[in-house]
Amino acid sequence: MKLNVGSGYTYKPGFKRLDIDEKCKPDYLLDIRNLSSIPDNSVEEIYTAHTLEHIMLFELFPTVRGFCRILKPGGKITIIVPDIETVSKDWVEGKIKANYFEKIVLGAQPNATPYMSHKQVFWPTKLIRFLDITGFTDIETAQNNSTYELIALATKP
Repeated sequence: MKLNVGSGYTYKPGFKRLDIDEKCKPDYLLDIRNLSSIPDNSVEEIYTAHTLEHIMLFELFPTVRGFCRILKPGGKITIIVPDIETVSKDWVEGKIKANYFEKIVLGAQPNATPYMSHKQVFWPTKLIRFLDITGFTDIETAQNNSTYELIALATKP
């Protein structure tokens, strides 16, 4: 099984959808902070885009550790989060306006649900550290400067 964790309305071919919002009609109606109903070593791949910034710092370690627990050995994870490093640099240099900076950093959106506000920011070394201390290996990161996204790929040993 492949899981799109925090999928919202997004369908990713070949992936089951997991989300906390029942309006999205996910395959698994779960909070990403508690994946205890998913068996250990049962998922071959996790894709999670723009989800980790929605949880508190103290919840980050157990959440990422939970991802590692459900992945099969050799399983892959892809994490995409807003990149505070690049967006901050561009804002300070005047390349983007304050309201766009706010949207990227805080998740400011009209008609957003309570789940949509950002409680966390990420830069490459922080994301690498959390993946490393939760048991992942072969960690690679890339920054997409045009979308202000930080992308991490890692493997469960």
